[in-house]
Amino acid sequence: MQKTKVQLAILGLLAQPLAASAATQSFSASGTWTVPPGVTQINVQALGGGGGGGDGVPGGAGGSVTANGLAVTPGATLTIVVGGGGGASTGGNSGHSAGGGGASSIQAGGTWVVAGGGGGSSY
Repeated sequence: MQKTKVQLAILGLLAQPLAASAATQSFSASGTWTVPPGVTQINVQALGGGGGGGDGVPGGAGGSVTANGLAVTPGATLTIVVGGGGGASTGGNSGHSAGGGGASSIQAGGTWVVAGGGGGSSY
């Protein structure tokens, strides 16, 4: 029986300043982001990692959350967590499960924005 190779696109978090000269920054790995001078609000889209699949059975899609107008302080450092994709199942017999995807998150002030990861497949 031929195995299916699963590839996952992990998009992560987008941070958009709400200014006349708006810019977009995407994160594909966890890290930090320093709020630029003059920026007091951001828009965030968080995308969770997709669940792993195997033996032709796909994993679940990661969650997606959008939050607009989050208050931030210029110069503040925000921690960004980008959830990875779930590992594929490598078993050849029934009863194997793949790993779930990781959650993506960012905290802006007292507000958390979290997108859950997708579930791993089971067969």
